[in-house]
Amino acid sequence: MAMLPIPTTYTSYTQAQEHFLQVLEQLELGNSIIIVQRQGHHDVALIAADELSALLEEVYLLRSPANAQRLFQSLNWSQERLSQTAATTSLEELRQELETEIEQEKAGSSLLFMLNQQTRCQDNILLTQKFRKFLKP
Repeated sequence: MAMLPIPTTYTSYTQAQEHFLQVLEQLELGNSIIIVQRQGHHDVALIAADELSALLEEVYLLRSPANAQRLFQSLNWSQERLSQTAATTSLEELRQELETEIEQEKAGSSLLFMLNQQTRCQDNILLTQKFRKFLKP
């Protein structure tokens, strides 16, 4: 049997039938799968609907190799970032870092706005100069 990445419990059909409410509660409480085994039949997996939905979403997102690569790069980046900040950074330091990033973003937006305005002014000056040449007798 393949190793499953989610905690898995194996039970017989008879045990599952006798303890069906507990089986449902176990599925509901935790991220787990219950494999029901019957003699002479294939095993059947029971899984919570939200867990199944999450697994199907992962499969969908990982179908595209390019998308999968981006997701794994993002995951690696966030894990590295978390390991760097979790042990060494206080809550106050994180708050200050966030405020700094917000201020830099605002300043960058203001700078970009000013550069755009300056470029527009220069364009207007050049256009005015070109039109003056045409207007001169």
